[in-house]
Amino acid sequence: MNFSISLSTAKHLFVDACGVANGSKCNISALDYIHFSLIGGIAEVLGTDTQSIVRQSSPIDAFEDYEICIKAKKLNTFISSFTDESKPLKFQFDENKVIVKHGRSRASIATMSCDSYPIPKIVIPIGFQFSCDADSFKSAISGIFYGKANNDVIPFLNHINFSINSHQMKLYTSDGHRLAKDIIQLENSVDDLNGILPFKLAEMLLQAQPDGTLAFSLM
Repeated sequence: MNFSISLSTAKHLFVDACGVANGSKCNISALDYIHFSLIGGIAEVLGTDTQSIVRQSSPIDAFEDYEICIKAKKLNTFISSFTDESKPLKFQFDENKVIVKHGRSRASIATMSCDSYPIPKIVIPIGFQFSCDADSFKSAISGIFYGKANNDVIPFLNHINFSINSHQMKLYTSDGHRLAKDIIQLENSVDDLNGILPFKLAEMLLQAQPDGTLAFSLM
């Protein structure tokens, strides 16, 4: 399986997905890879660390259906090191590796079968457990982020704990020594709901700066 794509297309497809996979701290070795598929001339790349998912797609000039997983860190380093858009990136897949070329530069990158890759199932919710004002959520989350833990000893302390009753959401972070908390008024909610908001989800919402109402469905 061989194909060539522009450098800009390669960066669009691979860089963000590789970044998520490369940042994984979980003990699932398959997540050190990104999942690449080519179906009907459409290339799709997926990277995940079980908390965040990046999925990118683009049409490319190749029509042989193909599916493989590629080691994320080395691929990301190789692609990100180039700026010359006049030269394409060439991919040549072999049994256990892919050779990637850009001009006179080349890299041999490990691949693996897709059989053991845990592709996340994305379910579109038909209803929401609670919703709140985006500005109130951002203010509360940013105000208590400092209190969460940053290690793997007690995993649930690395995230944001919440409880919901009477249209109020109480948020807590703790590293086992200190406690930070805040309360958000909810627009709509179910009662007697407790759980954990992954800190990466909160970070993504803060970076995206959503406006209006945020609605959450817990699955």
